[in-house]
Amino acid sequence: MKDFKDMMAKVTRRSVNVLDDCEDFIRDWGCDLDSRKPRKYVDAEGEHVEIDLFCLVLELARRKSVINIPTYLRSLPKEAVQEGMYVVSRKNRHGPVLNVVSNKNHFAASILVNDMNVVTPTGVGYYRTFMLSGPDGKIRDGWDALEILTGNEGIPDRIALRHVVHPGRWTSFYGKPYLLGKLYVDRLADEEKWHKKIVAELRKKHAVPVDRPQRYYRYDKVKEYMTVTGFEAEVEGAPIVGDYPTCEDSPEGFEAACKRLKTVRRLHKTMKFLCRGTEKAFYDHAVISNLQSTRRVQAWLRGELDGSVSIPGWASWPVVWEPGYKESKRHRKLWARQVLRDGMALRWRAWEQEEQFAVR
Repeated sequence: MKDFKDMMAKVTRRSVNVLDDCEDFIRDWGCDLDSRKPRKYVDAEGEHVEIDLFCLVLELARRKSVINIPTYLRSLPKEAVQEGMYVVSRKNRHGPVLNVVSNKNHFAASILVNDMNVVTPTGVGYYRTFMLSGPDGKIRDGWDALEILTGNEGIPDRIALRHVVHPGRWTSFYGKPYLLGKLYVDRLADEEKWHKKIVAELRKKHAVPVDRPQRYYRYDKVKEYMTVTGFEAEVEGAPIVGDYPTCEDSPEGFEAACKRLKTVRRLHKTMKFLCRGTEKAFYDHAVISNLQSTRRVQAWLRGELDGSVSIPGWASWPVVWEPGYKESKRHRKLWARQVLRDGMALRWRAWEQEEQFAVR
């Protein structure tokens, strides 16, 4: 990896184009099935190869593999619909994997698929999100298998998904790649917001019609509720500065802005997914393994546990977590905070929240 300070300086300057560097970073920090040697084991059904779900779906999205999900039960109590759209069959949902999707609050992991079971007034295929691991961070039982139809070179025929994220990834929470990944997330979110504004202005100015049909949500009357763990982490001391280059004020400039916005959105989703995987591994295998439950984590953040309790971990500097940190006296959120070098700091917090689910 290039020098961290130089990369941080580039990422935090709006005048610098970082999309190519972001692509390289994702390729270096992501998962490469071709170079991995996963463990094998044998059970009553035969020999299996152990690969974590996090690594598998990242590789499928990178290859744009066509997959088939024989049975899938909807997880959320709402469904996106539009006039003239219908689903041919609820079985064998299939299509190319376009990207990976993570939740900003809890540990649900999904894949974005161009679902060829959906028929619209303009053709066949429409974006659909399939949740593979639930908000509790465990692999959902709402789907039975994942068949890889194309782009399966080097992927074993029989895979055992025993982990959502490999346990060894938790140490990345203390590494420079994770910190840089969080900076990329902040930068891409900032750039996405700016480009959405520019696209809206150019569309209105040049009277470009909206070719996207009206969409609404259909909600279930009966729902289930589950208490899940929420988690977030932030990096301090690296604000985004400067201005983005101006876009050409013309229909061609509008097309260029739309194309760049699409790329920024794709990279933003992938980078958030990468960081979220590291955060889940850290919470499961460093925090909970030490404090046993989310409620004990909250008590530790409030200073209600013995001061000898600490969060273990590896780092190149002394790991000192400051529990009970507040951004200011007026803020109510309590964080665990670690002061880093060069005026930077890393902080995280965990809480419990209630989520709605579709009734099976």
